[in-house]
Amino acid sequence: MVQVGGYFRGLSFPLVSVAAINAVFFGVYGNVLSRLQLVTDGDRCRSVSKYAGVYVAGCAAGVAQTVVACPSDLVKVVLQSQLNHNGKHTSMISPTESD
Repeated sequence: MVQVGGYFRGLSFPLVSVAAINAVFFGVYGNVLSRLQLVTDGDRCRSVSKYAGVYVAGCAAGVAQTVVACPSDLVKVVLQSQLNHNGKHTSMISPTESD
């Protein structure tokens, strides 16, 4: 019989961190998009292409959210893989711990 307990171990921290990830993403996305609405070119203002602005804002927000998303996914993966060869749960001393 297959045990699925390892799949759910370490899941609570990423569930909690989703709020922080979304806050960073949409905060950066909104700020970058609003700043790209009008680009000043001397005395006249010209609008940036709508799709180019959305693309640049999405890229900037995606890069910014990795600061929160990558560490939380690392914690989740390390906690899920904490089974020794006998199938018993072992506790982690540090994320860089080796057998």
